[in-house]
Amino acid sequence: MFMRPVEVWNKMISEYVSFGDVRSARQLFEAMPERDVVSWNSMISGAYADTGDLKAARRFFEKMPHRNVVSWNTMISSYTKQGKFVEASNLFVQMHSEDVIPDGYTFVAVLSACSNLGDLEYGKYIHYLIGDLSQWEVMKSRLKPNDFTFTSALFACSHGGMVEQGRRIFYRMEKDYKISPKIEHFGCFIDLLSRNGQLEEAMLLVNNMPFEPDIAIWGALLGVAAQEMI
Repeated sequence: MFMRPVEVWNKMISEYVSFGDVRSARQLFEAMPERDVVSWNSMISGAYADTGDLKAARRFFEKMPHRNVVSWNTMISSYTKQGKFVEASNLFVQMHSEDVIPDGYTFVAVLSACSNLGDLEYGKYIHYLIGDLSQWEVMKSRLKPNDFTFTSALFACSHGGMVEQGRRIFYRMEKDYKISPKIEHFGCFIDLLSRNGQLEEAMLLVNNMPFEPDIAIWGALLGVAAQEMI
């Protein structure tokens, strides 16, 4: 199979990175007569982000002449893994402002970051995440959701006040993906309903779910009931 010169260089960089020789990978990168997005992504991901050097990874990211969704995903997921949730969320906002179309991996990484932020910070980002659920549709087509994905999506809907989107996600779990909702999924959905004036539906769900309500579920219901009594 014929390989273009840049592909040969990229393969050599990947080899150095796989052996942990970041210095040689960097020297090879600097010596390249031409670079493509794969060259940059290899340095961002393998040479720096994967080794925990997020400052160097970000410097490379900012210098990239052209970024693809992999470039953005690498930085966002790396920030999330390192517990830098604000940075991850801010980068997603930047991605959105530059009209880069996210994929399922972006969606999961950002939801993970935002779920670790407080409500005040979370509210700042939620309308970027799944305001019209387009990101969820992208995710479905490119990445098979798992338990955590659904928990994160329901959590996002709850804190964003998106009842219809949350309802659709909750009931599609088992129907479309054969994933039986766990108590945390019920909890997120019940919280969503309770927060948005759907107390009757929330109570119906509590009475029919195959779990005993935990303290979080009762807390969501009692909190709303107390507010209505004020």
